[in-house]
Amino acid sequence: MLAIFSSIARIIDAILLQPVAAIIEAILGAVYYFFAISYFIGYFLVKCGTLIWRYLCEGYEVANVVYRRCAHYFSELCNIIFDVAEYAYYGITDLTTAIGLFLSNLLMGIGNFTIWLLMLLPRALVRLADYLVNMLYKLGQYIVEHGLHLLDNAFRLSIGIAVLLVLYMFRRYVYLMTLYALQKIYTEISKAALCAWTWANNRMSWLVQKLRIQPAELSLVQADVCVICLERGRSIVILPCRHLCLCKHCSQQLHRTEGGHRCPICRNYIDTLLQIYA
Repeated sequence: MLAIFSSIARIIDAILLQPVAAIIEAILGAVYYFFAISYFIGYFLVKCGTLIWRYLCEGYEVANVVYRRCAHYFSELCNIIFDVAEYAYYGITDLTTAIGLFLSNLLMGIGNFTIWLLMLLPRALVRLADYLVNMLYKLGQYIVEHGLHLLDNAFRLSIGIAVLLVLYMFRRYVYLMTLYALQKIYTEISKAALCAWTWANNRMSWLVQKLRIQPAELSLVQADVCVICLERGRSIVILPCRHLCLCKHCSQQLHRTEGGHRCPICRNYIDTLLQIYA
């Protein structure tokens, strides 16, 4: 999960943050040059306005001085044209005042325009910052939602893995129990086979000992005496081998002895017992 979040962070940094950083650096450079140019223009306008105003004032003062000197030196000569000179003086004064007011208003307008230009970029930066903050908020919300989605998927995946592990452990348990049961069955079968083998050996030894009886007794046994008790007459036939070798009492007790499912003579399996004598 840490590797996934690290890769997502690198992708976001490469796709979004680095371009945003480049845009911010470009905006800061533009702001710097804009302020430098604005400062230069404002400084130039202020200096030019100051020089023009000073030259106008100096010209006005020079003209006033010249006028006064001319009026002083030529007062007597200019009595005829005094009215004309007075009208000209007031006209020049009014014109100078109008020009001064015009220039003053012009400079004030230039100053207001300069202030508007200077405030234009900060306003744009404020708008851009607001847009970036909104975009970053939406991006953070998107990242949080997808992170929660990934955590939910990881949680469900962990639950699935846990279920698979439980199923695997259950399957392993069933497999081990099956092996244990098969091993136990094999052990019981081995014990039963060993017991059957032991019983067969004992019966063979017993039969060998019985076969060593006297010839008279042997002929009697082969005639009609039960091969197990050697006392009662034979009355039961064993199928399918068809040996007539048991009495009724021994045939009823045969299944209680070891190897009671085999014929005492040929050792074949017994399917059924058939009584032929009462």
